[in-house]
Amino acid sequence: MEINALRTKSVAVHGGSDGTHEIFCVNVNLYIKTERRDQFIDLIKKNEIGTLNEPLAIQYFWGENINEKNLFHFQEQFKGQIGFDEHKLTPHFRAWEEFASNEDSPFAKSPEVFTFFKSPKAL
Repeated sequence: MEINALRTKSVAVHGGSDGTHEIFCVNVNLYIKTERRDQFIDLIKKNEIGTLNEPLAIQYFWGENINEKNLFHFQEQFKGQIGFDEHKLTPHFRAWEEFASNEDSPFAKSPEVFTFFKSPKAL
């Protein structure tokens, strides 16, 4: 896989009543139209920088599929559901939403989005 970005940062995750005690994960598969590829990549690079500067963001990985051009995979982690909720209020996320919901859709196929909480190391 061509990895365009592979970054993570250290964020302490402690148990608490503030909704940040679990690691909230988002996996996404995006099928981008060829004619929107350059615009998409430019936007995602900005989104990566913005996300990694959020206090509750832990990691943001993305890359292009080995076998299928214009299929991109993402894996993001946040300090709790609250971290993801706050992420959705940022200017870079709003820019993504505007791009994704544009009348001239950037998608060749509907996005696939999966959310989950990271399992404890010992079950």
